[in-house]
Amino acid sequence: MKLIPIFKSPIIEFLTEERHLDVLMPPAPAKKFIPEWYKSLDTHIKHSRDVKGGHSMTAKKCLPMMDAMTYGYIIPLAGDVHIRTNEDASMIDIVENQYVKLTEEHHQDQVGPKFPYKKQHLIKFINLFTIKTSPGYSCIFAPPMNHIETRFIPLGGIVETDKYSRPVNFPSLWLAGDYDDFLTAGTPIVQVIPFKRATTIKKYCVRKFSRKEWHKHEVTRAKQDNQNHYYVNNLRVKK
Repeated sequence: MKLIPIFKSPIIEFLTEERHLDVLMPPAPAKKFIPEWYKSLDTHIKHSRDVKGGHSMTAKKCLPMMDAMTYGYIIPLAGDVHIRTNEDASMIDIVENQYVKLTEEHHQDQVGPKFPYKKQHLIKFINLFTIKTSPGYSCIFAPPMNHIETRFIPLGGIVETDKYSRPVNFPSLWLAGDYDDFLTAGTPIVQVIPFKRATTIKKYCVRKFSRKEWHKHEVTRAKQDNQNHYYVNNLRVKK
């Protein structure tokens, strides 16, 4: 297996036992996990026209969506796991991976009586890669952006990965009823976004535009009306 290189500052590393390196599906940059629904899109809708007369654009041309999907890293399911559920997913049977344990069940009491899903099971995806970041950096763990996973939803969290030296596991809500199939190795489980804690924005306010800000708002709107790709060509910062 080709090892993932160590990145320059801010450093993020994914550590595991040597015996796993040639066996388990490793974490990788999110750009390697673009969802199939997005990759299959054409850039334009041939039978539809926009207000400027051109063919209407699809989500394939929405670079903010692309930037979100390709930012950070994906931790995929490290190996195959077979899952079987009944019609409403109130019963679940998991046949574990033969090489290493990759899931656990969570008890519903852990999320309490007001959790929106009462019947469906909570499962925990076990992560065998410890994440190490530079001092002062934590990681956000969230459902992979725009992947539209219908079988399960991971619950989000933030961990101080510069201090915590064990793997972070991922509690998730299982949704799919009448499921009798494998979750395959490489299935995206969570998106990992490192961030510097010192830059976290804590203060905010809600107010009206100043005259200068409203002028800038209107100039930007006018430029977007005048140029088809004004945001992409002039405002977007390549990630």
